[in-house]
Amino acid sequence: MPFRGGPWEKYVSLPRSFSQVFSGTPDSEQTLSDECRGLLIGTAGSINVTMANGDVLTGLPVFAGINPGRFASIQTGGDAENIWEVL
Repeated sequence: MPFRGGPWEKYVSLPRSFSQVFSGTPDSEQTLSDECRGLLIGTAGSINVTMANGDVLTGLPVFAGINPGRFASIQTGGDAENIWEVL
């Protein structure tokens, strides 16, 4: 019997692409695209971000892997490394 999925299958949206924002830790402010759907983090730590709704989050803990969210920009600071924008 083939896999038929469930009610959630229409809501799963795979990444179209990735764009590297920082290879090390954030050392400047970087505005992200309007299409940003999350951040791919290479080395877990914390980041300072502004969300699409205007919330400013300082010391946001992020894990290595894809961290979903509507991020608008990344500010200087934090110790997470190798940060990519999920498009």
